[in-house]
Amino acid sequence: MKRFFYYFKGYVAETILSPLFKMLEAISELCVPLVVAKIIDVGVANGDRAYIIKYSLLLVLLGVAGLVVALFAQYFASKSATGYASKVRLSLMEKTHKLSFKQLDEQGASKLVNVMTEDVMQVQTGVNLTLRLLLRSPFIVFGAVLFSFLFADAKASLIYTVLIPLLLFIVYFIMTQGIKKFKKARNTADQMLLATRENLYGVREVRAFSLEGQEEQKFNAINENLKTDNTKASNFLSFLNPLTYSLVNIGIIILIYSGAIRVNAGAISTGVVVALYNYMSQILVELIKFVNLTISVSKMFASLERINKVLDLPEDKQEFKSVENQKVPYIFINGLNFTYTNKGKNVLDNLSLSLEKGQTLGIIGGTGSGKSTLCSLFYRGYDSYEGDFYINGKSLKDYTDTEIRQLLAVVPQKAVLFDGTLRENLTWGKKDATDKELLHAVDMSAASEVLNKCGGLDGVIEESGKNLSGGQRQRLTIARALVKDDAEIIIFDDSFSALDFATEAKLLKNLNSYSCTKIIVSQRVSSLRCADKILVLEKGKIDAFGTMEEVLSSSEIFREIYNSQVKEEV
Repeated sequence: MKRFFYYFKGYVAETILSPLFKMLEAISELCVPLVVAKIIDVGVANGDRAYIIKYSLLLVLLGVAGLVVALFAQYFASKSATGYASKVRLSLMEKTHKLSFKQLDEQGASKLVNVMTEDVMQVQTGVNLTLRLLLRSPFIVFGAVLFSFLFADAKASLIYTVLIPLLLFIVYFIMTQGIKKFKKARNTADQMLLATRENLYGVREVRAFSLEGQEEQKFNAINENLKTDNTKASNFLSFLNPLTYSLVNIGIIILIYSGAIRVNAGAISTGVVVALYNYMSQILVELIKFVNLTISVSKMFASLERINKVLDLPEDKQEFKSVENQKVPYIFINGLNFTYTNKGKNVLDNLSLSLEKGQTLGIIGGTGSGKSTLCSLFYRGYDSYEGDFYINGKSLKDYTDTEIRQLLAVVPQKAVLFDGTLRENLTWGKKDATDKELLHAVDMSAASEVLNKCGGLDGVIEESGKNLSGGQRQRLTIARALVKDDAEIIIFDDSFSALDFATEAKLLKNLNSYSCTKIIVSQRVSSLRCADKILVLEKGKIDAFGTMEEVLSSSEIFREIYNSQVKEEV
């Protein structure tokens, strides 16, 4: 938990000033019962109107002073809590970008989104209330006890010595148990977010198969679990208010009863009893505030633990021996094995291939044969493989993430565009790209019609490219990769699937003018006709590797694909 104090850096003054102003507010409140006692015992008892007016003005002055310092305290607490949450959220985003694909798979998008939104918001609320109440409430509680002993009546104040420890024990017990219950509720919230995301992303599929009822039942079950977990946590914490109210009111009854007896006996004055009653009321109010703080802190600690688990995830990088300048082909893979889990079946099994610089590698195979997995290893999406993987005579693990991703341009299997202008989407790989370079990349990717549809480079692209068709989105993602003209390797991971044959042929012809090494993953034989080497994968293993003629003669799988697709084209 020590790391979380670091996030107060830059807000140290606000973090100190907020409790300080709250303490000043508390002092002004503690003085009020004593002033009221003076008005009753001196002003009212003696009929001194001037004395009553004088001390009434003092009450107003204390109220105004308390309001001013409370506003300052609230301002500084809000500024500190907001800045704190902003830094925590930024750290989580930076950590998420550093996680390997394996770690992202294990954590799940729903949990990470929940941590960066709901959990950080709980922390922000907790920090805000902590700065305002953590010192103020105990200060008023113990200050009221101290003022009662020093300035009111010590004997009548003995009731506080029994009441306060009992109340603190109740608060501590319920808070520690509440943290556990809210932690469970937050985990259930992750399941709720996951179910919601799946239904929103797959709404077309749900409707296509008429599974609305089934998905509603699934959602209702998770929703019911979330309601139950939150209800249990809230019900448990709800005991705090009635318990504290009951104990304090019992204390008030005892105080008034014993005070009345002592007033009749002449041991104390009426003003002292009123002061003691006011102090008891202040204790009640502050304990209720402290109860709310306890509930918020319980949620905050549960959220902090979840945040901490994400920030504590280790760097998923394997140790390796640095070997450079090996006399191997530009891309050299030997005995490559990969599995998503430590004990799972190999997704890639004993792969070996080589490719010279500037050549084009085509990869084809059935669904689940490992094509996209192999592509993800190139840019170190996953790093826990076995075997040799060299690029330009240097082990892939010897590259930093920045170096390998500067070396590559990738067109992913799913065409993802972002909310913004066309220019902003195209310049991801090269921020300083000129209009001429952008237009050239658009032309080479056969996406000129998309440019006209959007109204130029400054035309608007909606979230996920919703205002474009699937083929238009694919061509723009290809253009985005081509803008990065210093890339030595361009990977097209099934990036032509939404294109018609004429557009695909035009695009492939344009790609021939690029001298870089190209890796094309496709289910179409037509996409691989320009390839110097073709890799045929079957269940993670190499079925064939070589030129078009070689794989046609040696691979039954490729021949079946070739014959079926060529006949369709004819």
